[in-house]
Amino acid sequence: MRLVHRSDTGDFVLAQFDDDSIHPPDAILSHTWGADTEEVTYDDLTNNTGKDKPGYEKIWFSVVSAVYRPVTLDELVSFVDMPNGVSGDYEALSEVIGLYASFLTLRERTVFFIYQSAKEFLSQEASSKIFPCGIEGVHYSIFSKSLQIMSTLRRDMYSLYELGYPAELGRADAAMLNKLVQDAHRFIMAHKGAIENSPVQAYASALLFSPASSLVRGHFKEEEPQWITIKPSNVTGDQWSACLLTLEGHRGAVNSVAFSHDSTRLASASDDKTVKVWDVGSSTCLLTLKGHRNKVWSVAFSHDSTRVASASPDTTVKIWDAGSGTCLLTLDGHSNAVSSVAFSHDSARLASASWDMTVKIWDTGSGTCVLTLEDAARSVAFSHNSAWLASASSNNTVKIWDAGSGACLSTLEWHSSEVFSEASSVAFSYDSARLALASLDKTVKIWDPSSGTCLLTLEGHRDAVLSVAFSHNSTQLASASYDKSVKIWDLSSSTCLSTLKGHSAAVRSVAFSYDSARLASASDDKTVKIWDLSSGACLSTLEDHHDEVYSVAFSHDSAWLASASYDNTVKIWESSGTCLSTLEGHSDTVWSVAFSYDSAQLASASGDKIVKIWDPSSGACLLTLKGHYDRVCSIAFSYNSARLASASDDKTVKTWDLSSGACLLTLEGHSGTVWSIAFSYDLARLASASGDNAVKIWDPSSGTCLSTLKGHRDWVRSVAFSYDSARLASASWDMTVKIWDPSSGVCLSTLNKSNNLNTKA
Repeated sequence: MRLVHRSDTGDFVLAQFDDDSIHPPDAILSHTWGADTEEVTYDDLTNNTGKDKPGYEKIWFSVVSAVYRPVTLDELVSFVDMPNGVSGDYEALSEVIGLYASFLTLRERTVFFIYQSAKEFLSQEASSKIFPCGIEGVHYSIFSKSLQIMSTLRRDMYSLYELGYPAELGRADAAMLNKLVQDAHRFIMAHKGAIENSPVQAYASALLFSPASSLVRGHFKEEEPQWITIKPSNVTGDQWSACLLTLEGHRGAVNSVAFSHDSTRLASASDDKTVKVWDVGSSTCLLTLKGHRNKVWSVAFSHDSTRVASASPDTTVKIWDAGSGTCLLTLDGHSNAVSSVAFSHDSARLASASWDMTVKIWDTGSGTCVLTLEDAARSVAFSHNSAWLASASSNNTVKIWDAGSGACLSTLEWHSSEVFSEASSVAFSYDSARLALASLDKTVKIWDPSSGTCLLTLEGHRDAVLSVAFSHNSTQLASASYDKSVKIWDLSSSTCLSTLKGHSAAVRSVAFSYDSARLASASDDKTVKIWDLSSGACLSTLEDHHDEVYSVAFSHDSAWLASASYDNTVKIWESSGTCLSTLEGHSDTVWSVAFSYDSAQLASASGDKIVKIWDPSSGACLLTLKGHYDRVCSIAFSYNSARLASASDDKTVKTWDLSSGACLLTLEGHSGTVWSIAFSYDLARLASASGDNAVKIWDPSSGTCLSTLKGHRDWVRSVAFSYDSARLASASWDMTVKIWDPSSGVCLSTLNKSNNLNTKA
């Protein structure tokens, strides 16, 4: 029997094969070609295929002809309904392919057309027979089958069970898969602008201008334009640059940058008299803040990420709403240029340093100047317990001030052989144990702020150091220099870990993201760069809120995650990152969310003074609990899920019946905001932590205050019971954690820096 392929005259002449050599099993559809057939054309094939059986051969042809690349046997049987016992039988499947050995071949369990003319015939000349519903129908069928296959995916499909089980032990290619995901992320971020404007550039300039070692470039090597003969290898290099993003938009030098505390936004201050707020994930400019009459030298986010402060040579400081861009306050009082601003960790105060030889501390709520400190400071920074303020001066000194009283606690002095050795920037580590000083003498000095001892001198920059920043785990320091570079230092060994180059002018400011994985740098070259400081992959990013997210909570079965936002909504997410529902109903910021212990209910606390109870499955609002006279800060379910406690700025705690929504008790006694509440696991006690520096323990049945635990010297922000209900822990802004006996009220121990505990608010 012979198949003939199409010649110039239109004939299909292919090859000779022996029909008698084919002996398919009963389970496989056999041919109905006559033994006396002398010549068989493609027409004969399509006319005879599937006459006596349910025609899955024709579906095979349609799939093989429609796909972009050759399919494997496993893929083919997934797209086609096969007779029982055939799908997993590779020998039987191979015999089916063997029936068409003149134009199909099987190599390593992958089906190939031997001749392109056969595929062309099936998709063109015989398309009405092979694709009776059109090729679109075949694509739809393949897509539908693929979705069905994906529906079999399940959580922990490799049965690892343990949360800490290494991925590498679950699958052999896990490391390569992680590298591919990281490379794809870098590819997208590097070429985002080009692809957004001209999508097809993903196959052209994006590939050509990716490094030679890029996995994405390697996978799509054949897509690179062949008409470009000289590849830009001298531009791209072999590896991805450490620079993740370049933010362009300012029309003058960029003097300062600061991350929001949720790491999603970045603020930049420029000589063009504006502050810009950027989305770090997309590099989009969200806001341009205009109002200063001169350059903007310094910018800072408040710790709650709701406000931005800016300092200018126009002698003013401005406080802006970080969400809307509205100017909330203009702080007048300095008589010369303002060079630096810094928020206290509780966001209640703002410090400003000016060329008028003073440092001022302002109340950020009213705009009132609380203190004026006499010092020729160029830079200011609060300690992270908000108790100290450091000011770096042009006369080779740093002063440590009591931020409450304004008393100068100590003066740090140094001498340098450099003519220009004044301090340019100062920063506290997040455990408040060290102070970094950037100097025009090209060095960075690390001090012990308690003793005034200089611990380290970091040398390596070739020009003045203009800015320093600690990582949030206090293990690394970044320094920005007039030499156009940023250096990353290991503080335990004083070693320079890396030098980040890429700016074409002086780097004025640096800031770590709060996960310590990224660094932002601001430069006189009018750009902001974001640098990747680690190789840890981003597993998922939940992007759907329109403003900052204040609280997240997992359901106790780990199936859902709830997030509370400044955009007045609560969102419920699958663990995969899919947003299941958006819960709307609050008229102000949602500060806290909590799941009941049976995962059947979700509570949300809001600045609109109310608490809402939701059904997380349907998104329905079950109850609205009203009664507080101010913002509700915290909520906690009892462990039998029958009651809810709420804590408020109105200095009270309320307990609620979740079946009726009735307020059972109002607990009064605190003289400050109640920040945190917790039920004991035996339901016998309720603890509350307050801005009055005290913890109270209540009887949740009667409302009686059983004891008041005193000893903290600052706000108590969090409380938690041990699982046996025998101990209570309280965390305070006085940088201590205290362990209490809730029965007697006795303080069992105090954990502070001497106990090797680093405390962050």
